[in-house]
Amino acid sequence: MANASAKKTAAQNEASLRQLRTRTLAVYALAVALRFLLKRTTKGGLILAASTALPSLAIYRFLVSIGTPRRDARGELISPGDDLEAGGLTEYAWDVVYVTWICQLGSAALGEWFWYLYLVIPVYAVYKLWGFAGPMLGFGGGSRGPALPEEEAAPAQATSKRQDKLKKRADRGDPRVKQVQRNA
Repeated sequence: MANASAKKTAAQNEASLRQLRTRTLAVYALAVALRFLLKRTTKGGLILAASTALPSLAIYRFLVSIGTPRRDARGELISPGDDLEAGGLTEYAWDVVYVTWICQLGSAALGEWFWYLYLVIPVYAVYKLWGFAGPMLGFGGGSRGPALPEEEAAPAQATSKRQDKLKKRADRGDPRVKQVQRNA
């Protein structure tokens, strides 16, 4: 028997996957209808639409495969699936799907120039990779000027707020603070 957290995750995943399926069908149907109604059907536009629909549909399959809860024959929850609201790769997958939908609808309604918005995906990927790999390669984030001698580089002994509070009490002669005499 699954715990409440697993049941909640399974319910959220099922709802998210239903919405994803419905919205994907609606977006692609609307994009096709707009292309034919507004007569914005160019060969290049159809190629772009098809070539971006393939990765979007692959991501759809990925999200379905990781997010679908598994149940036994009686309907008891075995596994809730991965949390589709989690950060990281799942979040990026959702972002790619959303950008693809926007580009599909925008290009169908406003024109083929709208596909330039799709460049946001590789630009963002390079930005994230640079933030990760840049410091390892010696670029960015690590330069603080010339190196200081070791005694200047080491900060003074840091104390916690509690230690500071106890020191102030001891300096005032507060009887709640035990004084320990150290022989140097």
